Amino acid sequence: MNFVINILGFIKDISELILGRNNKQVPSFSLHNNYSEVFVDYDDDNKKILVAKILLTNLSKATATDFKLEVYDKPKKKFFKFRRKEPNKHLILDNLDYNFCLSACSMNIYVYTDITGIDLSGIKDYFYFKLTFRNEKGDIYSQEFKVGYEYKTNHFVFTDDCRVGPPRLVKRNLRI
Repeated sequence: MNFVINILGFIKDISELILGRNNKQVPSFSLHNNYSEVFVDYDDDNKKILVAKILLTNLSKATATDFKLEVYDKPKKKFFKFRRKEPNKHLILDNLDYNFCLSACSMNIYVYTDITGIDLSGIKDYFYFKLTFRNEKGDIYSQEFKVGYEYKTNHFVFTDDCRVGPPRLVKRNLRI
């Protein structure tokens, strides 16, 4: 009896895979405002920098691998898109040293910008970034994130302007 149930389950898994209905295979990340933070620090040259520590959690049952930040402007190598048309001064402190992210596991991305000589009380902004990754089958997905932050009551906070888009299939791995 168990053998028949196992065979039926296997047939169902194969048919879902062929029909493309197996959502367990698609990693999906969430941005956690409660565990992310924005703070002021100083670099080695004593410049005042704003650091955004962004915590992403894999909400799916699938493992994600081969993380990369997608480039918005290839000639200028800009990894972030901004509301304002200012020069892109944001840089990545942690260049995604993660090889994989299991289900229900988290990873941090650190982004910083030089705020030397800027009045903190006027800072209210948001930026976008895209993360690309592979699932266990080798398919490549992209997911876009919007991170809003502001200086409020003498410290930085994330705003309600944070959003996470759904993962999009970029390229299917045809070798199975």
